[in-house]
Amino acid sequence: MNKRLTKVSKYLSFVLSHHPEAIGVTLDAEGWLDVEELVTAANEAGKSITLDQVKEIIATSDVKRFTLSDDGTRIKANEPEPRQAAAPPARRRTKSAAKPASAPKPDASQKPNVWSRAKPKR
Repeated sequence: MNKRLTKVSKYLSFVLSHHPEAIGVTLDAEGWLDVEELVTAANEAGKSITLDQVKEIIATSDVKRFTLSDDGTRIKANEPEPRQAAAPPARRRTKSAAKPASAPKPDASQKPNVWSRAKPKR
C-alpha cells in the first residue's frame, strides 16, 4: 500500500473506530456506515478520499481493519485483535565479582557533630 493509501486508511480508522462525529456522521448500532456517506462527509471535512481508494484499502490491506458489506454499500471498522503480551526482557547477567565486605556504617550517635566542636585556641 502506498503512502497516500496508508494515510487514508489511518484516517478511516480514526473516523470509523473512534470519532465519527469528527466528520459529522453517525454509525448504526452495529458500527456500519454507508460508504458514499463516508466519502462525501470526509471530502466536505477537507479530506480528499475517493470510493476507489476505500475499496483498494479494503482489498489490499495486510491488516484487515475494515469490512465492506456483502452488497458493497456499507463499511465498518473491525475489532482489533488482542495483542499478545510480550515476554519481559531477559536480565543481562554480568560476572559477579566478589564484593568486598563493606564496613558497617556508624550510628548517628557515633558521628562527630561538626557544629558542636570546641573553638580552636588562638
